[in-house]
Amino acid sequence: MSSQPPKPMAAVDSDEVLEFREDRVLFVDDEAEVRRAVARLLSSHGLTVDVAGSAQEALRLAKKRHYRVVATDLRMPGMDGLTLIERLRPLQDRALFLLVTGLPEIDLRREMKIDSSLSIIAKPWTDADLVRACKQSARPKLGGSLLLIEDNPGDALLLQEYLHIAFGDAYTAHIATSLADALVHLQTNKVDLMIADLGLPDASGLETARRLTTASPEAPLVILSGGYNNEMALDAIAFGAQDFLPKEQLNADKLKMVIRFALERHLASKRLVRLAHQDQLTGLANKAMFRARLDHTIAVSRRNGRNFAVMIVDVDRFKPINDTYGHDMGDVLLQSVALRLTSAVRACDTVARLGGDEFGLILDNVGDDSQVKLVVSRIQHALSAPIQVDEHDVETSLSIGAVFAADVDHDMDKLLKAADTAMYRAKRSSGTTFEFFKSEAAAQARTPRLQLQRELDQAVTRGEFRLHYQPQVCLRDGSLVAFEALLRWARPDGATKYPADFIPILEDSRLLVPVGRWVLATACQQLRTLLDRGFTGRMAVNVSAVQFETDDLIEAVEGAIRDANIAPDQLELELTESLLMRDTSRVNRLLAHFKAAGVRLSIDDFGTGYSSLSYLNRFHVDALKIDRSFTQQAASGSTGASVARAIVGLGHELGLEVVAEGVEEPDQLRFLADSGCDVVQGYLLGRPDPDCEKFLAKDYRLLPAH
Repeated sequence: MSSQPPKPMAAVDSDEVLEFREDRVLFVDDEAEVRRAVARLLSSHGLTVDVAGSAQEALRLAKKRHYRVVATDLRMPGMDGLTLIERLRPLQDRALFLLVTGLPEIDLRREMKIDSSLSIIAKPWTDADLVRACKQSARPKLGGSLLLIEDNPGDALLLQEYLHIAFGDAYTAHIATSLADALVHLQTNKVDLMIADLGLPDASGLETARRLTTASPEAPLVILSGGYNNEMALDAIAFGAQDFLPKEQLNADKLKMVIRFALERHLASKRLVRLAHQDQLTGLANKAMFRARLDHTIAVSRRNGRNFAVMIVDVDRFKPINDTYGHDMGDVLLQSVALRLTSAVRACDTVARLGGDEFGLILDNVGDDSQVKLVVSRIQHALSAPIQVDEHDVETSLSIGAVFAADVDHDMDKLLKAADTAMYRAKRSSGTTFEFFKSEAAAQARTPRLQLQRELDQAVTRGEFRLHYQPQVCLRDGSLVAFEALLRWARPDGATKYPADFIPILEDSRLLVPVGRWVLATACQQLRTLLDRGFTGRMAVNVSAVQFETDDLIEAVEGAIRDANIAPDQLELELTESLLMRDTSRVNRLLAHFKAAGVRLSIDDFGTGYSSLSYLNRFHVDALKIDRSFTQQAASGSTGASVARAIVGLGHELGLEVVAEGVEEPDQLRFLADSGCDVVQGYLLGRPDPDCEKFLAKDYRLLPAH
């Protein structure tokens, strides 16, 4: 293996490798026995602890993880605790710092000019003292930015007075007199606490709680109401609030108690979610979360036809290391391996600890051996440096097994078993640490792919592709507002192939560039025909990331618009979230050009990718499309329904149109109408058809939602 680090698959900001956690503590001390004792103590009280034996190791960890509490010994070789804290502050702007020392606190503060913002723990401490200091520091912080949503000026003034009595100047309040004003404020401002009246002029009761917690899930919410009953209080909590306070009971003491409880409850709920989904030793996803993410990745892959890989990683010779240095040091080794694995993959990939010394990885959207081998090379390089265990440099290696989802029919259990089989084969093989899963079926599967690529070459030459069109209907008035152009392959044998069967191969072979140009031109010409028949809507066309890598996409889009004599805003380009997350200069430049020219932009399958608000603002998209998986769960009351409502709420708060695809049942249509969705498409309204003119005469006002 080369000594030079391989090029990364994608840039990963090291400060974002692991999220901020309210219960994560970094303890720094140069004595190994002290570190072990503190780690055991704090872990037994529900805190997640990282330990460092030197200032340099602490700085390295601080670049990878965000901590709520950092506790460090004052006297250490090389760099003392005070200097370390000053070096850590820019890296840990949300952390609370504790200084551990045997010097008298009063002398220390006077001689070293330490202000009261830095807490000091005196040696020798008791276990209770240390736990209390760390746990109190890890409690939710009182104060900050408060959003008060209250339309009654007198009540708003009274609440501010009570807040001042209870907390002094700890909270800076912003007053919103309506739900709409509050949602606008939350688009551009982070708040630490929300207090909202249920009786707002533009909101319907407890719906206020749902809209606010969707817009700002990180801020606890306290609901105020002019009346009280147990059922309403429970409903408020169910809709996302942390507590409920009747105005008749309002005073400074009661408000203080309710706010403290809301903050504690919000923090506790976040901890419960982490306990259910995260490995407490490493902070990675646990086995249950890994399987849930794998299940979702399989579903997305089946729908869009993109392949992915699963890897099982096992630490070699872990038992002898554990037996030699003890279980505590074995834990330190596993934490270091977790950090190095995370740094070696992309932000969109999943790393999990499956148990013991075994880890699992999901590499999203990888289609060939070379991409997986690149990840393996990065992992091997990350593990090439020794890991410090109990002041000893321990050399370790990994056995890695990998399998492509397509090679085992996208079956979860088969994927895990195949990756595990490959990993054990790697363990048995001399001189190698990595193996692909190989089976007769997988080998045979690659031959048909090559044959399919040859047939697609011929299909482009022979013009075997067709466009089918699916209607999009406005839920407000039942009008036909758009068509989506969907690609089909009409094979010479009479069979019709769908995109999932051939789009990935077209992308890999770059054949999608000429095919995409033909789709744009044909769809725009069809729209011209529809406009001449009296249609007043638009045409939506999917655009692939491969097309954005070419130099002629602008000409392909503008040429299609010009040749069909349509207005730019009558063409809508449907983009994937993964394309926007690439954030390359080319993608930015092309999207800015299309937007300036008046072409509409929408995000397809929203909610299944990275779902970042930043790109919604940066690219000024016009519409979000709710993925069909959420639509099909919409009427069942499941998580999919909550996600669909949240996307509708988010879209409207940002001034975007929301389109739901995959509508097949009347109950789904009614749910979407009740949720305020703007536009729908799916089999219930019409199956994709090459003859789109037949949809012009259909009266969609007769659908169940109307």
